[in-house]
Amino acid sequence: MHRNLSAVAVFLLVSFVSLPGVAQAPPSADAFVTNTQPAGNFGSSVLLPVQPGTTSYIQLNLAALPANASIAKATLRLYVNAVAAPGSFDVYQVNSGWSEKGISFNNAPSLGPSATGGHQVQVTTDSLNQFILIDITPLAQSWMNGSVPNYGIALALSSVIGSFSFDSKESSGTSHQPELIVVPAATSPLVSAYAPASPAATDGEKLVGQQTSDPYVDSGAASEVGNGSGLTGVTPGLSWPIVLKSADYAIQTSDFSTSTSDGKYLVLTGSAAHTFTLPNPAPPNGNCVAIGNHALAPIGSNINIFLTIAGNGRTIDGGAPNATQPGRNSYVFCSDGTNYWRLNKQLPGVSQIGPDLYTRDTGTVNALKTTFVAGLDFGLIAGTTIYLLPSNANTSGTPTFNVNGLGAKTIVRFGNHPLAPGDLSTAALAVVIYDGNNWQLVNPQTIAGTVKSVTATAPLVSSGGATPNISCPTCTTAGHSGTTGSIGGHSLTAGTCASGTAAVTGAAVGHPVSVSASDGSLPNGLIILSAAVTSPSTVTVQLCATGSVTPAANTYNVITQ
Repeated sequence: MHRNLSAVAVFLLVSFVSLPGVAQAPPSADAFVTNTQPAGNFGSSVLLPVQPGTTSYIQLNLAALPANASIAKATLRLYVNAVAAPGSFDVYQVNSGWSEKGISFNNAPSLGPSATGGHQVQVTTDSLNQFILIDITPLAQSWMNGSVPNYGIALALSSVIGSFSFDSKESSGTSHQPELIVVPAATSPLVSAYAPASPAATDGEKLVGQQTSDPYVDSGAASEVGNGSGLTGVTPGLSWPIVLKSADYAIQTSDFSTSTSDGKYLVLTGSAAHTFTLPNPAPPNGNCVAIGNHALAPIGSNINIFLTIAGNGRTIDGGAPNATQPGRNSYVFCSDGTNYWRLNKQLPGVSQIGPDLYTRDTGTVNALKTTFVAGLDFGLIAGTTIYLLPSNANTSGTPTFNVNGLGAKTIVRFGNHPLAPGDLSTAALAVVIYDGNNWQLVNPQTIAGTVKSVTATAPLVSSGGATPNISCPTCTTAGHSGTTGSIGGHSLTAGTCASGTAAVTGAAVGHPVSVSASDGSLPNGLIILSAAVTSPSTVTVQLCATGSVTPAANTYNVITQ
């Protein structure tokens, strides 16, 4: 039986928090594992994704609950922060221990039975930015009575497709970490331990027994990152308050640390770009302020929300009047008494995920698509390389590939040629490079051409060395042949090509072609050499670059059957 719990999330949440004696168990650890990076650890992720090959783990801290407490109801609360593809998931018992900083796909513990009794939870686009409440009472009761060790729970996909994520305990954007809401039995020690000493909560309040405040719920006040105890060179008792901002802000000198006082960690939240302006004049040498950008656009928008740090007449890093800070980045800005310098400065790559991306096709025949849950912060730019596992072989010469809803772009053979049927195979990763207009397929799975016979009338000659040139000065070949004019000699960037033609009498479109440099040299490792009969009696040769390179000028011999 399937249940869409997001539709009743608000009603259930109000019901729980208005009950006397409600206790909460926050997470002590959470992480996810994925088969795309089997050795990777994602214990510090702000997301808990669920999708094919990716499972999220949560360890719930029951230490605050009295020993031998009886539980009438235990409800897992999750906050949906992204829905790339609707689907269903279930909550499972975890069979052995794990650690937040040590878990990976390779060492992840096995999953036990369903904690919901097999009642899968549906996530739809309507679930976005909503709480989902899931009844796991039997498992929580087993934890409390000791019949099952508390190794936590796992969130795993139960449908064929689906890609969505929840807030983790590290999430600072919405700060809705996972939580177990516990309603005690009438005779449980929980009732007396959490019994209210005042009238029931009014609308908008969250009642947690006799506690005057809930340490696991963000009340909007600044929280602190620690008091420095035990750290060399840090005076115990100092702390850096986290101050959330969602608008333009003029940074004050009082936000900076001094030799005797703490500084502040200013964090941009929300989903819009803003500017933080540094003070002028700058504070004394050595005073610092931490600045983070955690403003994120909706998944699939492919927009990066930049935070601009305005120097306000002072320079940043030795010359820049302003600094631009992409999402999920934090820097410490320190004054030298006149200008500002950044600690932890980084140079972002093609995307915040990395220059080479692995993904699985979730589209249909000839209309491939995929969505990266974390987004592509800098958009589809020329040179973006993706390793794609197709779900279907192509039957069209012009299949398309749509990444993160940015539009269907045609996939072409490297050198802008149409694909042959089967160039995309379910049995092989397709390496595609975006050239600004199309996706260039580097490794088509059908044979482009072959030499049917070669007769050597003299021994092959090698130049020797680590990278020898092989030539056959007097070799003859069967078939129709010709030679191009000079090709190359100028610089190429990734996705661009140099080309030339050879007149070959009898050459027919569709027949295979072999090609080699006239001087016997091999192409540069960043060059893909290809040839095809592009019109009757005309063969086109292309040198296409996978990176910045200047191929040597050369003529090329072609042979076709």
